[in-house]
Amino acid sequence: MPVPESLIAALKKFKGSKKLNAGTLVFPNESGRPDKRQEFELKRIAFQTKMNCCHCISRHGNKCSEGPYCSNFFLHKFGHTFATRNLQDHVCDIKTLQNWMGHKDLASTMV
Repeated sequence: MPVPESLIAALKKFKGSKKLNAGTLVFPNESGRPDKRQEFELKRIAFQTKMNCCHCISRHGNKCSEGPYCSNFFLHKFGHTFATRNLQDHVCDIKTLQNWMGHKDLASTMV
C-alpha cells in the first residue's frame, strides 16, 4: 500500500538503531509478539456501538453477543477496505493495486 514519505521517515528513525530482519515487527508487545491491544480496542468499539454481528463465538468460547469478541472485526480488514475503495473510486487499476498490496498473484488481489 502507498505509505506517506513522512511516515516512512518516522519509522526509519524509530527503528534506526536496531538490527532488523524481514520478520521484525514495528510495534511488538513486551515479549516481541504482535501487539493485540489495537485489535481488542477495535472489537471493543464495535461491541459498544452495536456493530458486531452477535452470532460468532471465539476460539476460546467467548460469545460476540456478550462482549468485544466479534470475528468480523480485525485490523487486516482495513487493508481489504483500502483495496475495495480504491477500485470502486477508480483511484487505480487492479494491477497497480496488486503491486500496492504486495500480492504475488492477481487472484489474491481480486479476492
